Amino acid sequence: MSGQVQIGRHLFAVEPPDVIRVVLHGDLSAEELRETLTFERILAAESGRVLLMLDASDLGHVGSEARKAINETTDIPFRGYAVYGASFHARLIFNMMILVRKLLMKGEEVPAIFCATEAEARRWIEARRVALDGGERIR
Repeated sequence: MSGQVQIGRHLFAVEPPDVIRVVLHGDLSAEELRETLTFERILAAESGRVLLMLDASDLGHVGSEARKAINETTDIPFRGYAVYGASFHARLIFNMMILVRKLLMKGEEVPAIFCATEAEARRWIEARRVALDGGERIR
């Protein structure tokens, strides 16, 4: 699976073998978040895992219903999150969503990193992939 699609104002792209890149523009609704889950499930079925890279530099409001939709992701094997361009507020929201998912997954450790740039996020994703493929573990 490869290619990109627009969901609302957000750009969603699959970068084989295992990366989903989301560029967020404005508010994120629960419906938009749920729509992305279809693509994440397809990629997970093909690759066995999902590494999520988010550009949050233009993120608006994430409503409570969108935050609650994280409950619907427990079947997706996320193996790392790299978020770049996030404001302090966006970091709080993402940290909360990651914590909720960790609790739902009974302590599953999925490392997350906040980066200033896309280049930093890509380097981290590549290092995470190496670690998952038998290299040294990173956080």
